[in-house]
Amino acid sequence: MKELVIIVGILFFVMAVFIESTMKRKYNIDRKSNPLSKPIKKLQFTLLAICFILYLVTLSTLLIKYDEFNALLVLFLFFIVISIIRGFIQWKYNRDANIWMQEISGAAIFTIVIIIFGFVLYY
Repeated sequence: MKELVIIVGILFFVMAVFIESTMKRKYNIDRKSNPLSKPIKKLQFTLLAICFILYLVTLSTLLIKYDEFNALLVLFLFFIVISIIRGFIQWKYNRDANIWMQEISGAAIFTIVIIIFGFVLYY
């Protein structure tokens, strides 16, 4: 069973790297030049900080309430939400850079990986 999880994980990692590099080439995505203005960057930082605080509160509550709770589930959900927030901010204020496509596709791939791992590990 562990071998299957490792193989599926490696396949999804390779697929994610391939999709990201293909999107970078096709849509000319340059992450280094991020022309977001200072107030927008501040808004993004504030949203991500609120999300991180909610993550910490949720994680500590679930760990206290359930002894055998898997903290990775909340961590994965946190990464997905962070990626969606970053993608939304990029889409709203920097649509021409196409970074938002990469963020949203990364969140979608990560969600699919978690669902498949959930089925493989728990069924």
